[in-house]
Amino acid sequence: MKIGIIKEYKNPPDKRVVFSPSMCLETKKKFPEIEFFVERSHIRCFTDSEYESIGVKVVSDLSDCE
Repeated sequence: MKIGIIKEYKNPPDKRVVFSPSMCLETKKKFPEIEFFVERSHIRCFTDSEYESIGVKVVSDLSDCE
């Protein structure tokens, strides 16, 4: 299963996310078949590099995600 975390489209922008980098790791340990993809964002409370540093792919297109 591929889970995509979208960037902020709300106006004014909201910095919250559904999965923090640590939550992605915790979920991946319990369900190794899950892949996380994060849409690039400069607004989110966690940086793209924080996700990349734990092995989550940061992408521009989430159309492959379920």
